[in-house]
Formats: sequence, C-alpha cells, structure tokens
Amino acid sequence: LQFLYFIEAGGKGRGFPMPWPGDARNIEEFVSRFSPLLYDNLDTWDEDVEDLHRCGVKVNGFAGQLHWMQIVSWVMIVIQVTFLYSLIIPMMRYPGDVILIVGCTVLSLLVVIGNVACCLTQSADPAVFRDIRWTKQDWEQYITIKYRDGWDGALVDEFKYKDKLLGLQKGELRWCSMCHVAVWQTSYHCHSSNKCVDHMDHFCKWLNTSIGIANYKYFKVFSLACFWTSVIQFSIGMYEFSDSFQDPHFYKTRMTAVYDTLADGAIHAMRAFMFVSTILALVAIVQLGYLYGFHIMLYRLDFTTVTYWQQKNTDTAQTEPTIEA
Repeated sequence: LQFLYFIEAGGKGRGFPMPWPGDARNIEEFVSRFSPLLYDNLDTWDEDVEDLHRCGVKVNGFAGQLHWMQIVSWVMIVIQVTFLYSLIIPMMRYPGDVILIVGCTVLSLLVVIGNVACCLTQSADPAVFRDIRWTKQDWEQYITIKYRDGWDGALVDEFKYKDKLLGLQKGELRWCSMCHVAVWQTSYHCHSSNKCVDHMDHFCKWLNTSIGIANYKYFKVFSLACFWTSVIQFSIGMYEFSDSFQDPHFYKTRMTAVYDTLADGAIHAMRAFMFVSTILALVAIVQLGYLYGFHIMLYRLDFTTVTYWQQKNTDTAQTEPTIEA
C-alpha cells in the first residue's frame, strides 16, 4: 500500500507523472527517494481529520492574507487612473479630452471589473468543496478494487464513492493526494492556493488567485484592459511631454486655467512626472505585451501554462544526452 500510495497519489496528485527510476533496486529505495515530494503520508493519515485540508484552502483572491503584489497592483491602478484624469486629460485640447474621458472610463471599468471578477470567481475543481474527503480506509478499498479485485469485484458495491469509480476507471477522474478527493483528470493541484484547479493555467500573484478555466476569461479582460490603458498613458504622456516644449505658451495658459499657477517650477515638475510615468507605462506595455503574446501562443497550441512547461520539460529531458562513465 505504501508503494501504491506513492505511485497512485504521489505523482499524479501533484500534476506530473512519476516514472519508475531505472537505477532503483527495490521498492523501499524508490519510496525513500520520492518521499520528500509528498505532503501527505500514508502512515499518519489516521491523524488527519475531516475538512482539515479545507482550512488551508484559499477560497478566492480576497480571502485570507493578501499578497504584497496584489496590494501593489491596486496601488498602481489608483495611480494610473489618477494620473490620467488629473494630469493628462485636463491638459488635452478639445475634442481629444472628450475622447480620452470616454475611452479611459471604459478601460478603467474593465480593469476593475476584470480584477474583481477574476479574484472572486471560484476556480477550484468542483469536488474540492463539494465532496467529502476520503479516509485512509476509503483509499485502501479503492486501491484494492483497482489493483487486485478488479472493477467488477465484490468490493465495488460496498465502496462509499461508487459513483466515482466509473470516472476513475475511464481515466476521466484521478485521486488527489493533497485534496483527498477524486478530481477531474484535467485538474492540477495549486500549492499556492492549496486546492485542485480545473484546467489550471497559473497562480497570479498580482491577483492573488489561481487562474483556471472558470476565471481565465476575466484574467484576459483584466490583462488586455491594463495593456491598452498603459498604451494610452504612454502615447498621450509622450505627446503632452513634447508639446510642453513645442508650444510652451499654450501649455502655460492651459496650466493657469486648470491648476491656477504659472510657476516655472510647477511646469518642470509636471514634465518630470509625465516623463517618469510614461517610462513606467512603457515597462508595463512590454511586460503585458509579452504576457498576452505568450497566452496567444498557448491558445494556438491548445496548452495552459502548466501543460506547456510540463511538455517543455519532458522534451528537454528526452533530448538530453546520456553521459557514460
């Protein structure tokens, strides 16, 4: 049972296959080699209590402790919106200011809605919160059915989770060693949120939540809206920065009308702030452009981020040359 636990739960429960190491001489050596990879241990399973796992599950992006990158993202959103509405738009000529107000308002709403919807949408496999956790006896009975008695044996009728057996037999479901429930084969256990996520893509620290099939569309809306907001901020910021030198009379007149000041120091401060903000916007454009381009590639390849890197690591391992002594 200890060996089957490592085979059945240890590898697949973590989202990657666990091959038999060719240089392992016996089962004991195999188990001792892979024991550090597991969170659960078959010998101490009896000490676990029902729903203990769920106490450590991150339900959504706003539950529990907030990640510092999530806080930074909200601060950046507030600064970006404040910069656009208090500095960029008031200095624009008509009708550019009206167009910017409409465009920036739509994009800002998409950024906020996409962020909140992505954080609050539950991305976990349905079994994580719906099903009762398997006990050690349930798992031993399942292993006995699978590896000894067969799927039509006498223990099938006595099995508590008989409705799961067909999915487990067909490979549609698999047992997760950390959630202790049968989840979809396409689910991957996210260790940052401590739950299996259906079609998991990645854990986003900026949103403090796991991105899966349920909230992936909101993640795309959020990232795309951030990208185009950064493009507008960079483009208009550079235009206003250069315009302050090319047409200083209009710039001073506009600042007098908007901010009631003609001080040269205020103009220099405005130029410096615009220059720094446009540089930051350029950095955001490069990062978000790379991110969205990467996800377009994943869509064309029919991969998630998790499956892409799994496939890439597998291809790398297969192409590595064998070093002979």
